[in-house]
Amino acid sequence: MTSGEDGDRRALRITLVGGAAGDSDVRALKKWLERELALETWAEQEKLRIELRADRADRADGADERGRPMGAGLEILVVLLTAVSQPFFNDVYDKVKSGVQAWRENRRSVESGDPPEHRIEPVAPPGSAGPPGSAGPPEATDPDDDAADRE
Repeated sequence: MTSGEDGDRRALRITLVGGAAGDSDVRALKKWLERELALETWAEQEKLRIELRADRADRADGADERGRPMGAGLEILVVLLTAVSQPFFNDVYDKVKSGVQAWRENRRSVESGDPPEHRIEPVAPPGSAGPPGSAGPPEATDPDDDAADRE
């Protein structure tokens, strides 16, 4: 992609939070999302890419701004590779959200302890000049949204 083509490109950041969140959980969730049918299809069609990136919010005191301990330094980005409409972005958001919920239920059944909590939030994709948080559906930026889903 050349510069200037970002247009309405968007991304979703999935962050696992809390004491139980570790890099192995982040990697497992990424693999799970890559196998979600709709996300897998869109990735094959080169409409999106699911990637890991180092959480750039780490601080010297051993915790990041979200209160996560050092060691949980990865996050997942679902980067939409072309300019997209709001309805398509909402579809991607919904599929990511349901995929994360399915992964949490599966993890709860195969491992001891509760799965880590999570946040899903719209961000500007890497290399984009767009303002973060400007691209998502209203519920994507509501911190109570994910909490309501866990009840």
